[in-house]
Amino acid sequence: MLTATRPHAPASDAPLPTLAERLREAAARHPDVEAVVDGQRRLTFRELEGLAETFAAALQDRGVHAGDVVLVQLPNWWETVVATWATWLAGGVILPVVPIYRAHELAFIIEQVRPSVVVAPQTYRGYEHAARLRELLSAGRHEARVIGIRMESDVAGVDPVEPLLASPRRAESLDPAIGSGDTALVLYTSGTTSAPKGALHSHRTLLAESASIRELCRLDGSDRVFMPSPLSHITGLSYAVVLPTDVACPAVLLDRWDPEAAADLVEREGCTFTVSATPVLRVLTDA
Repeated sequence: MLTATRPHAPASDAPLPTLAERLREAAARHPDVEAVVDGQRRLTFRELEGLAETFAAALQDRGVHAGDVVLVQLPNWWETVVATWATWLAGGVILPVVPIYRAHELAFIIEQVRPSVVVAPQTYRGYEHAARLRELLSAGRHEARVIGIRMESDVAGVDPVEPLLASPRRAESLDPAIGSGDTALVLYTSGTTSAPKGALHSHRTLLAESASIRELCRLDGSDRVFMPSPLSHITGLSYAVVLPTDVACPAVLLDRWDPEAAADLVEREGCTFTVSATPVLRVLTDA
């Protein structure tokens, strides 16, 4: 199981913010600024905070406590951003998993980390993620609850997200004793040379990465981040989830990579910044 310790900061250090505090700050200062653009769905920071708070309450109802892991296997959808912030608001640790992973990789990760809740789409690119994850958890006798995203029919043992988000919940009860040095993210390597390894990031390290890019590239609220890289990778999570909230600017998501569609989206949305893999940037430049 995942275990993490909090580094001891010098007594003179001023308290550093957590990711949840950074979201609340963005929502308070820039409530009507766009935070996420996913096709026709647009969320302001106020709306993102509200949905994340409600989702966080649902996670806690399903047994997520401070330091517990929430496994999220979702593509670049607005719900992925909400689920990530909800995990941090609930005091949990987010475990993003790329949608291409199947039973072999997932069984290994689940056995190591033993998540409290799993979040997955009913179907993505023809694969029934939520149902297969429910079967995998049952086979391994793991008690984790499954929350289904974009459910079009009932699936045994899977809670559709829509009813959970229908009744807004306030955030006052969602303030666990989490500090900036606590683990916020566990992200698995691909395991190309041996078994996959879970790398740990704290609230502090994720915000430090964001601050370094914000300052180096002189980003501010006038920027718009284009993100074709998976939110289940460190690139997508760092620069389409953490960075836009740190800067108070929108993240424009692309679900399926297509260079012509990407170029059109960049032009249409006025995107000014991205981080991605070299081959992606090369074909985008060509387009």
